[in-house]
Amino acid sequence: MGARSSVNTFLFPRAIGIPRWLCRVNNNPTHQPAMSVKIEPDLPGKSEASQMLWLGSAYASAAKVLVESMVEDKFDKNHENVRVILHLCRHALELFLKGAIGLSTGDIPRNTHRLASLFEQYKILYPSGKYQFSFPFPDQLFFTDDMFPETIESFHRAHDQRFRYPSDSKGNVFDGFEIFDLSSQAEVIADFWQRLHLIGTVIAWGDTFDA
Repeated sequence: MGARSSVNTFLFPRAIGIPRWLCRVNNNPTHQPAMSVKIEPDLPGKSEASQMLWLGSAYASAAKVLVESMVEDKFDKNHENVRVILHLCRHALELFLKGAIGLSTGDIPRNTHRLASLFEQYKILYPSGKYQFSFPFPDQLFFTDDMFPETIESFHRAHDQRFRYPSDSKGNVFDGFEIFDLSSQAEVIADFWQRLHLIGTVIAWGDTFDA
């Protein structure tokens, strides 16, 4: 009966037209449910700014896990999955920059998603080399001017939507994506997460752990 049940579970989605590769059947009769783990809904940090830094590190960590899973053939190698990874990196960076700026100035820059302007302010507030890091994005993202202002303006204006949607709010399809070199980008994203985590820990430490 057990084997028959497994076969029927597999055949039913096939009968209604679901491709075989989308069907997931557990044929392991000895499978035991994982032990329940309960995670408290608490964010570290006494202020919203330091909480942004810890969340930024978490988003970058998730991107690192996914790209490493892709390298190990545990996450499909396709453009849509690449965009998920890059969106996690982008959101990690935005949260990190806003949190770092907020802790330094006491004022979180809430009304912008533009990484170029946030990064310019961050570099002024944290000029030391120990606070610098590289990004898994093209340099164009951090240009504040260009030979073609209308081009760079539209690029910055919609970049926070670029990896999340096929097109912007006006229906303009996002294009111009670079080829994703998996092996090199996996290293870049791992370094990106490590630097964000280390720098964020230094910046947020006093607001998180000091009495």
